[in-house]
Amino acid sequence: MIKTTILPVLAIFVWISLTLFLRNEILLKDYWVEHFFSRRGYRPGSISG
Repeated sequence: MIKTTILPVLAIFVWISLTLFLRNEILLKDYWVEHFFSRRGYRPGSISG
């Protein structure tokens, strides 16, 4: 049962998590940071404190 049900689900979970991490944190990091700060009206580095 473990080999036929749980292992494939776990493998897909790891694969999706890894690809999303690589996409968001490595490939599109600058885009997400710029998008986040532009939606809130301030730029990175302008926050003091």
